[in-house]
Amino acid sequence: MKKASNILYLIGGIYAIVSVAALLIAGVVLLIFSSSALTATIIKGIEEGTIHTSFTGSPEEIAVMIQITFLAIGITFIAVSAIYVIAGIIAFKGRNNDKKNLFVANIVFGVITENPLILLASIFALIKGDTKE
Repeated sequence: MKKASNILYLIGGIYAIVSVAALLIAGVVLLIFSSSALTATIIKGIEEGTIHTSFTGSPEEIAVMIQITFLAIGITFIAVSAIYVIAGIIAFKGRNNDKKNLFVANIVFGVITENPLILLASIFALIKGDTKE
């Protein structure tokens, strides 16, 4: 069980690192698209019909709404990536540690980040039974 738990923690930690990279890249791209430097491009796309949206109003108002949406989603992606960083750190710490509260923290962050590998590794480690308080 210990070997399976260690392998799952390793793969789960790598999954968390890849998720952090993907979320950061997407978040930065969305933040770039929300910058005022691209306002003219967004307005031009709305006027030409290449950007379709359900927002109503003038092209300038629609551009502002699009930029606010990109900004909110970009900030959310970056905040979620911070949670994945914590999950990855805890997963790597859980590999060679037998503390029960660390396994519980891994279960919590496994659920929050929807990482089944960390979750399963923590359950295996708790089932193993020789944990410290």
